[in-house]
Amino acid sequence: MFLAATPYFYSRFKSDDWTRLHYQPSIQSMSTVTNLGAAYALAKLQKNASYPRRITFSLLMNSVVFTILALSAVAMTDSSPRVYFGFLMVMVCAASLATGINQNGVFAHVSGFGREEYTQAIMGGQGVAGVLPCVVQIFSVLAVPPKEDSIGKYQGQDQDPSMPQTSVSTSAFIYFLTSTGVSVIALLAFLYLLRQQPSSRQKLTRDDDESIADDREQSKTVSLWTLFIKLRFLAFAVFACFLVSMVFPVYTAEIQSVNDPASSRVYDPSVFVPLAFLLWNLGDLAGRMCVAIPGVSLGQHPQIAAIVAIGRVIFIPLYQLCNVNGQGAAVKSDFFYFLVQFFFGATNGYLGTSFVVRHDFRFLGDRRLVPYPSRPLILESAESIDCLGWIIHTLCFHRLSGYPGPKLAAITPLVHLIWDIQGKQHSTLKRLHDKYGDVVRIAPNALVYRAAPAWKDIYGHRKKGQKVFVKDPALYAPTPNGVNAIITANEDDHSRMRRLLTHAFSNKALREQEEILQMYASMFMEKLKGLMGSALSQNIDITCWFNFTTFDLIGDLAFGEPFGCLSSSTYHWWVRIILDAVKASAYLKVFWFYPFLVPLVRVLVPKHLLQKRQASFDLSVEKVRRRLALGATRPDFTSYILKHTKDGKGMSEEEMDANSAVFVLAGSETTAALLSGVTYYLLRSRDKYERLIREIRGAFDKDVDIKLSTLMDLPYLNAVLTEAMRVYPPIPSMLPRIVPEGGAMINEQYVPAKVSVSVSLYSAFHAASHFKDPEEFVPERWLNESDKYSNDKREVFQPYSYGPRNCLGQHLANAEMRLLLAKLLWNFDLELLPESLNWTDQKSFSLWSRPALMVRLFRAGAGSAV
Repeated sequence: MFLAATPYFYSRFKSDDWTRLHYQPSIQSMSTVTNLGAAYALAKLQKNASYPRRITFSLLMNSVVFTILALSAVAMTDSSPRVYFGFLMVMVCAASLATGINQNGVFAHVSGFGREEYTQAIMGGQGVAGVLPCVVQIFSVLAVPPKEDSIGKYQGQDQDPSMPQTSVSTSAFIYFLTSTGVSVIALLAFLYLLRQQPSSRQKLTRDDDESIADDREQSKTVSLWTLFIKLRFLAFAVFACFLVSMVFPVYTAEIQSVNDPASSRVYDPSVFVPLAFLLWNLGDLAGRMCVAIPGVSLGQHPQIAAIVAIGRVIFIPLYQLCNVNGQGAAVKSDFFYFLVQFFFGATNGYLGTSFVVRHDFRFLGDRRLVPYPSRPLILESAESIDCLGWIIHTLCFHRLSGYPGPKLAAITPLVHLIWDIQGKQHSTLKRLHDKYGDVVRIAPNALVYRAAPAWKDIYGHRKKGQKVFVKDPALYAPTPNGVNAIITANEDDHSRMRRLLTHAFSNKALREQEEILQMYASMFMEKLKGLMGSALSQNIDITCWFNFTTFDLIGDLAFGEPFGCLSSSTYHWWVRIILDAVKASAYLKVFWFYPFLVPLVRVLVPKHLLQKRQASFDLSVEKVRRRLALGATRPDFTSYILKHTKDGKGMSEEEMDANSAVFVLAGSETTAALLSGVTYYLLRSRDKYERLIREIRGAFDKDVDIKLSTLMDLPYLNAVLTEAMRVYPPIPSMLPRIVPEGGAMINEQYVPAKVSVSVSLYSAFHAASHFKDPEEFVPERWLNESDKYSNDKREVFQPYSYGPRNCLGQHLANAEMRLLLAKLLWNFDLELLPESLNWTDQKSFSLWSRPALMVRLFRAGAGSAV
C-alpha cells in the first residue's frame, strides 16, 4: 500500500537527504513492529473475543487513515519534509495496527467455518489487495496531465529529482481516496454478510469443540514456543521465503526503465515503479491461486518448501542485471525485468499460501489443537522479516556495504548518536579506527576517516567545476532563532560572512587588539597573586581560572564588555551553562535525525538543559543589542561588521545574534580547554615543564616584556602548544560534510553522492600509523631535533580544520594561548595534585566536559622543583 506510493513520497522528501534515504526502511520497520506486535497481542487475547468486531473496527480505522492521507496530499503541500515524515510514520503505524487487527479477526472468523476453501479465498483476497493499490496508483498518475519538464525527474537523473508538485499531489489524492473507497466497500460488504450469516459468529466447528473438550480433559495446552518447535521446518521455510522476498521493494524502488522516459510516460518512474510493483503483485496473486489446484501445494512437504524458499535467492543476481539506480543494465530489456518481477512474486504467493492453506495446522501429532488466531501470528512473524530483509540489504547490498565498521552502526544512525549522548564519540571512533583502519562506516549512510588525504578531499578548495561538500545539516543543531551562523551558512552566505570577519581576525587586527589581550592576561596574574597572599603555596582549580580569563576576553572582543568572571572570581551564569547547552544540542541531534520524535523532546530531554540553552542565547542577543548601540569605534569584532552595514555586505541583526554565541563559545571554551590540557601534560612531564620554564624565563627579564611578537619566536613554547593540540584537540569530534552530486574520490576510493563524510580529529591525531608514540606528550617531535619522529605524518595534523571553512580565529587563539601560558609560567611554578592525575579521562559533547584541574601554585622560584 505505502510502497506503491514510493514516487509520491520521494517527491515529498527529495529536498531532505536523510528523509529521502530513510523513508522506505522507516515505513517497513514501523509497519513490521506494529503489525507483529498487534498480531502477538491479539493472539493472547482470545477469551470472549468478537472477531467480527475486530474486522469491523479495522476496516473503519483503515477508512479514516486513508481519508487523512488523501486530505494531506492537498492540504500539507507546504509542510517541510521532516514534518510530513513524522505525520507519515503516524499514519503507517495506524494502518499497520489496523492490518494486524484485520488479519487476526479474518483468519479466526473464517476458520470457524471449518472449510479450507474459505481460507484459500482469504489468501486470494490478500493477493488482490496487493494488486489494487498499484493499479490505482498507475491510473491516478496517468489521469493527471504532466508538465513538460516533469519527465524523467526522479532518482539519480540529471534534472531536479521531482515531479510537478501539483500533479503529484493530485495523483496521490486520487490514490488514497480510492483506498478509502475500497475500505468502505469492504466494510459494507462484511456487514451485509454478517446479517445474512448470523451463524458466522461461531468461532469453531463442532469437531473442533470436541477436540478442545478432549484437550481440556487432558489439561494440555499449546504455547507459541511449542507451536514453532513443532512446525520448525515450516517456520524456517516461511522465514526464508519472506526474507528473500523483502529485497523486492528495495530493488523495485531503485530499478529504472532502460528506455528514455521522454519517449513515453510508462517509462517515467512515476508510472514505471508502480507498474513494477503491479507485476510483482500479479505474480503473487497467480501463485496464491495455483495452490487451489490439487497436488500442487508444498504445504505437506515443509522440507522441500524450505529448499525452494532458499533457492529463490537466484532472483537477487537477476535484479542486478537490470537498470539499478540508472547505472545501466546488463540485460537491456524492461520485459526481462518484468518477467523477473512476475515470477518472483509468483513464487512468494505460491509458497506463502501453501504454508497457510494446505498445511495441517490443526493437530500437531499429540492431539493438541493449534488455535486458529495463531495463523496470522505465524504469518506476521514471517512478514517481520521485511525489516530483517532491509537490514541484510543495508549490510550486504547497500552502496556503502563494502566499507568496514560495526554492523549495528551500519543499520541505524542511533548508534553513533548514542555515542554522542554518552560523551564517548571521540574514544569510540579511535577504537573503531584502530580496529577497522583509515575509514569506518558509522551509520547507514555515513563514513568517518582519519587518513591525511581525506582532509583535502573533503574540506579542501574545489577546482573550477567541482561541487562543494556542504555541511551535514543532520548533525548541526539549528540556533534557537532559526538563523544560520557562519558555521552552518550556505556557501554564498558563508563567503559573505567570512569576507566580513576576515579583517576582524587578521594579524593587523590582532596587533590592534593586543592591548585588550594584555589587560586580561595581567588581571589573570593579579588574581592568582591575590589568591596566594602571603602564603607559600595555594591549591586552586586552574581550569576555572582559564575559563574566567578567556570568557572575559572574548566577551570584550565580541560584545564590548566582559562577563565579569575575573573581577568577581566566579563564573557568570552564562558561562556556567555553556557546556550544558552543548549537551542539550547532543540530545537534540536525535530528534533532528528522527523528526517524528520531536513531540517527545519535552519528555526525554532534561527540561533544565533546554531552558539553559535558550537562556544562553537570549543573553547573547541582549549583549549584541548593547554593543550595536556603541557604534564602530572599538577595535573589536563588531566594528568590522558595522563598517559594512550600509553597503549591503553586512549581517542582519539576527545573523549577529546567531554568530555572537558562536564567537563566544569557539573563542573561549576551546582556548581554555587547550590551556588546561597543556598545563596537565606539562605537569605530568616534568622534564618538558622544566625546559619550557627555562625558555620563557630566559627570554624575558620582566613580566611587561612578554609581547605577542616576541612569543612567536620561542620554539619550544610553540612546540608545546602544538603537541598539546595533537594529544588534546579542543574539538575532538567529527566535522561532517555531504558528498555532492556525482560522487567523489576520498582517500583514493569512490564515495557515492549524498553520503555523510568526515574526519575524526582525535582518531587522526592519536593513530600509530601517523605519529610515533601517539599517546605520549612529546613536543620535541615538532622541532626536528632528531630522526626519531621524522616519519610522523604531519600533514594529517589540522587542529583548526582545513580549506575555506577552517577556523577563522586561529591567529587570535594562538596568540591568547601563547600569552596566557607564558605569563602563567613566568610568574608561577605549578605542581599537579593527586586528585587530578587522571584528568584526561573525560567525556566530550562536541567539546570536552572538563573536570577540575587541581594544581598547587607557588610564586616563581619560591618552592617548585624547577
